[in-house]
Amino acid sequence: MPLVVKTRELLSDAFHSRLFSRYTDREVMRTCSYVWEMQMLLHPNLKQPDGAFMEMVKTCGKLRRLDDDVIRRNQSVVKSTVKQKLRSIMRDLAPPCTEQ
Repeated sequence: MPLVVKTRELLSDAFHSRLFSRYTDREVMRTCSYVWEMQMLLHPNLKQPDGAFMEMVKTCGKLRRLDDDVIRRNQSVVKSTVKQKLRSIMRDLAPPCTEQ
């Protein structure tokens, strides 16, 4: 096998195991903080999670040859988890309500 092909495979495996497994591995999905994803949702151009973000989750699943139902389920889990964590942080950072 040529060195270029082997290097490409090694890089792909490294990226998946360290970064993209958050979209395909159930155990990692449960424990991931999703900080980058929350930051993306706060950006005005990327605030719709159904756009590029869900396409990225879908592409990761396709590259791992996951079934379409599993990919849709993963998209749903990631999307709801990111939204829930973002809401939680926003509630924690909101100033306390003062009644007058």
